[in-house]
Amino acid sequence: MIQAVIFDFDGILLDTSNQLYRGYKKVFKRFNIDYKKEQFNENYGLKTKEHFKKVLSENDIGTSNEELNKLVEERDNFYRHICNENLKSLPGAQKLLDELKNKNIKLGLASSTSRGNLNFFLPKLGLQAYFDHILAGNEVTRGKPHPEIYLTVCDHLNVEPSYCVGIEDTDKGINALKNANMKAVAVILTNRKQYDFSKADLIVRSLEELNWSKITMLF
Repeated sequence: MIQAVIFDFDGILLDTSNQLYRGYKKVFKRFNIDYKKEQFNENYGLKTKEHFKKVLSENDIGTSNEELNKLVEERDNFYRHICNENLKSLPGAQKLLDELKNKNIKLGLASSTSRGNLNFFLPKLGLQAYFDHILAGNEVTRGKPHPEIYLTVCDHLNVEPSYCVGIEDTDKGINALKNANMKAVAVILTNRKQYDFSKADLIVRSLEELNWSKITMLF
């Protein structure tokens, strides 16, 4: 019997990938790095600090942990500023959350983004109260595709991972779910790179295609 559904954030509840890209591009420009959208797509899903560290390392630029924290803060401030107007959750998100809550299913959120960003966006979207536990990327040691973030949320929810479903929009996220021995639902966004979702248990084009009946059929 299904015990919990755990959501990713960006690309599942809210799509801010273009704004995220602009934020990274703005910061990298200071290092004379012309950051391409194709590079961003490859790195999308990494924890923010890991994202910066990887790209700077590829360009032979060393940074301290303190410097990385400042870069993350700079990107986040710009990112929140350009996302602040006309925020809307992605189609089908609130309807699915309502349906799952009505079924008394535990709900978790496992995002690679920072706690600051989640605290900024979730209340504005009116979604924070839906979740029984929320975990951010800066609160775990290892980012996706490592299963740590999902296993930690399951532990806090007091559920068995094999009886849980996760919803993701990248291959890193899907692999994290399968590494956690969870059922994996992939959401394909038309404005994103087409990831390898061969390990997913179910693929949908948006949350509008997902409901309680389809979720229970995964078991």
